[in-house]
Amino acid sequence: MVAQGQAIAERVCCRETFRSSPRLRDFLRYLIGRNSADGHAKETLIGIEFFGRDPGYDPRRDPIVRVEAHRLRRRLREYYQTEGAQDAWRIEIPPGGYLPILRSRDDAAREWRLICEGGEQGCAGG
Repeated sequence: MVAQGQAIAERVCCRETFRSSPRLRDFLRYLIGRNSADGHAKETLIGIEFFGRDPGYDPRRDPIVRVEAHRLRRRLREYYQTEGAQDAWRIEIPPGGYLPILRSRDDAAREWRLICEGGEQGCAGG
């Protein structure tokens, strides 16, 4: 199932909406891969691992992770309102966290689902 999440992210990243933003493409790939590997990443860890901040990184002083996550959420919304409107799966990153969730188009009226190695698990929103 992890491979499915990565494949969905790759399809999204290859589309026109994301072509002009390699940083957002890489950030999406990082979040999908990181969260699949060993649980969801915290803001400090993302700042250090992905954005190359020093080990003493303080997200209260440098909001880079929140700012870029907001940009990524906005870009995903734009994608799903345009060229991704008919996609069978949607990636969303609920505000307040950095845990990507996948939602089946057929499951829109039901609970959000997180695709992970263990199968589908209910997601409390990040």
